[in-house]
Amino acid sequence: MDAHATAVGGVIVDSGNFAWDKYKDKFPGLTTPDNSYHGLTYTDTFGKGAYITKATVQLMWNLGSIQSPQNAFLLNIGLETLHLRCPVIARMR
Repeated sequence: MDAHATAVGGVIVDSGNFAWDKYKDKFPGLTTPDNSYHGLTYTDTFGKGAYITKATVQLMWNLGSIQSPQNAFLLNIGLETLHLRCPVIARMR
């Protein structure tokens, strides 16, 4: 994203429209009680925001996936030119 390979970062894109409850057997992390968060069931408690809430609380809490201020700055510089770089990449394909 930063276009100059000085920082590693990314985004999670979630529209909140996937039916997690429809496939409970495939996604037990979202549809069954989570003992590490006092028996919270993400789909029942957060509805459409279940996936992004789980990703946020568990990745940040358990893995510490928070950017340093320097990496955030470098990614922001690259994002300022993303709209200019995307058409060029599309023409290369």
